Amino acid sequence: MCFSSEVDAVAIFTLKHEPMDARTAFGIGMIIITEGSASPFSPKAVRASMGSCLSVKIATASTSELKHIPHPLFSLSPYGRLSLSELRSSGRIALCLGREGTGISPDLMRISQESVRIPISGAESLNVAVAAGIAMAYLSGHLGK
Repeated sequence: MCFSSEVDAVAIFTLKHEPMDARTAFGIGMIIITEGSASPFSPKAVRASMGSCLSVKIATASTSELKHIPHPLFSLSPYGRLSLSELRSSGRIALCLGREGTGISPDLMRISQESVRIPISGAESLNVAVAAGIAMAYLSGHLGK
């Protein structure tokens, strides 16, 4: 696995049964798909991303490989210890997003620097595409400042 140090933001998707929607990865320079996740190049995923999956760096990595990513690793969870607005980083970040309902694996949670939540009311959790869009839009305007 080759992690790109040229990008500021990395999204890590752990979606076992759904194609990821690369269009929601606002400001992301690289997308990492964990082993066993749905292919970002399946016909359904390419249609869902409107082809944007073809213009972003995409790699596959195991949990053990993610331990060596040069970016601080944060996991997005409805039960995160920090609110998104409390997140502090140098401007480089890797954000792990799991599937709605099952979330992020315990192994990935263990290697994460911190768990982060999007404050919401009236719902237990958000669709992963919505959560990715909200988190990345917020982070692109606030990190490293």
